[in-house]
Amino acid sequence: MPVWMCIGLVDTITPPSTFFAAYNRLTCDKEIAVSRNYGREGFPGSIVPRLQLFMDVLQNEAAV
Repeated sequence: MPVWMCIGLVDTITPPSTFFAAYNRLTCDKEIAVSRNYGREGFPGSIVPRLQLFMDVLQNEAAV
């Protein structure tokens, strides 16, 4: 299953280094979005890629 990760570099709860470590260990199809100005709250423009990935996964599951 594909993964799309959204990382805010000013996240004060989960250090961004943990996201990068997890991302680097993934062996599936993956994409990453990084924002230097946001933290845990997410950032503008992140909803469209998430919804697109979700729709792609659902369509692939329906085709099987």
